[in-house]
Amino acid sequence: MKVRFAFIAIAFWLLAACQAETSSTPSSLEGLWIIQNVQVGDEEVTPDGRWIRFHSDSTHESGNGWLQHSYGDWSYTDSNKTLKMNDQNGTKDPYPAFTITLEKNAMQWTREEEGYPVTVNLKRGNELPQSRADKVIGIWNLNSATRAGESILDSLKTDKNAYLYLAWDKRFTLGNTPAGRKRGMYFVHPHRAQLQLFRHSILG
Repeated sequence: MKVRFAFIAIAFWLLAACQAETSSTPSSLEGLWIIQNVQVGDEEVTPDGRWIRFHSDSTHESGNGWLQHSYGDWSYTDSNKTLKMNDQNGTKDPYPAFTITLEKNAMQWTREEEGYPVTVNLKRGNELPQSRADKVIGIWNLNSATRAGESILDSLKTDKNAYLYLAWDKRFTLGNTPAGRKRGMYFVHPHRAQLQLFRHSILG
């Protein structure tokens, strides 16, 4: 009788352990994660404001800052602790699944890409991060201008109310300048604090 009770106790313990093993890790993946650092070999290539959100139905979406640009599905294999993600609006990932280490509010992904070790560190988030592209939107007054460390503000001969307006649709307007109003497109680098302006040749 004792053997029978012991067998039943062990069976219940194994069942509980299996249920915890197969369900706890995927459920703890769910939610918003912010990418803190991406290392490829000896080079850091952390994208600005990158995030990913995992859902319980094995779907995900991701983006940079307030822009969502990717979505798809994900799968987790508990036996080797690997995570595979597929984007439905992007190219197929040619690399193997990530091996993940998951704690309460921190997660690390590792794998190899073209012979280089790749490490991605993430933390849980409550809201989408702001990227530099989000932060630059608005009207900026011209207060100073330098070239090679020297001020060139006087040589520009701009009006004291000269301004640069950066719109949400990546268009800019430069106003109150001696040459009149200028328009064009702007680009914020996804990895560096760098802003480029490209003037429209026809519109001026």
